[in-house]
Amino acid sequence: MLGWGVWALVAQTAVNAVVTVLLGWVSYPWMPKFRFNVPLFRSVFLFSISLVVTQLMWMLLARVQDIFISRWYGPVEVGRYRIAWRLIELIGQAVLAPIGSVSLVTLSRLQNDRVAFRNAYNKIVGAAALGTIPLLLGFGALSGDMIALLFGDKWGNAGDIATVLVLMSVPFVTNFFASSALSAVNRAESVLSVAALQLGATLVLTWLLVPYGVVAVAAGYTLRAWLTMPYQQYVLSKYAGIDAKGTFKAVAVPFCGAALMAICVWFAHPVIVEHVANRWISLALSIGLGAMIYAAFLPTFGRSAIRPYIALALSLLPSRRHADAQRT
Repeated sequence: MLGWGVWALVAQTAVNAVVTVLLGWVSYPWMPKFRFNVPLFRSVFLFSISLVVTQLMWMLLARVQDIFISRWYGPVEVGRYRIAWRLIELIGQAVLAPIGSVSLVTLSRLQNDRVAFRNAYNKIVGAAALGTIPLLLGFGALSGDMIALLFGDKWGNAGDIATVLVLMSVPFVTNFFASSALSAVNRAESVLSVAALQLGATLVLTWLLVPYGVVAVAAGYTLRAWLTMPYQQYVLSKYAGIDAKGTFKAVAVPFCGAALMAICVWFAHPVIVEHVANRWISLALSIGLGAMIYAAFLPTFGRSAIRPYIALALSLLPSRRHADAQRT
């Protein structure tokens, strides 16, 4: 609004960092002291440095493609690619981040009980998949109109990129919680190996596919997510006792329901647009149709899979907690 242009994004980052630090200090007032505990440092160094390097690799994983695209096609195509990522990142922050913030603590408490640890991990992944996968695939089915309405018609052609990127919905969810599980069992170096493989595969596939266009780059990123997922599951099985079969079973119902919903919306949306002139209303009707299909699929085909989550949600209701307290 003040005409800062791109520097408004720099200001946004700076303000976000300052506010986060201030809120952190209010919640947990701590000041560093002028002394250094060498034995304590040694005990946490390897674990901490592995996590730090892993975070740097994941940051590069999300940004290295921008470098290739910028060199080949210029900043406009980088903008297209980032706009396609925008709502995908928003979905991750809205659904996955709150669950992920408590997953490490929850799993750490169960690290000595492998059965409980495995069950808790699969429940966490299943709960995340219930909300994340339908949002991703639903966005992919409507990405063209959704991006055009939210960001302007000039970005509408970013919808093809978004449609390709959301096809990695399953590894997108599992990748988010794998690091928490491995960190909980003190295997941060394994998290680093997974991140290194993902970064290396992203570099190679992007280098090979960037001459074929930005959509091909997005396809390479999606392909990388699926190709590296078996190694990630192997590491989880070896060090955390989490078998791939249980994890895929946890995400199977949400994925099947979301895929059916996305296909129906993909074909229905053009018909709705033909009969409803207002773009916002037609988009809302398509979203509502998708929500109804997904909501009908879950209790019809996945009742046993969603029953634990329904019970958990009911237990969190104030009336149910009050009744439980009276019984005890």
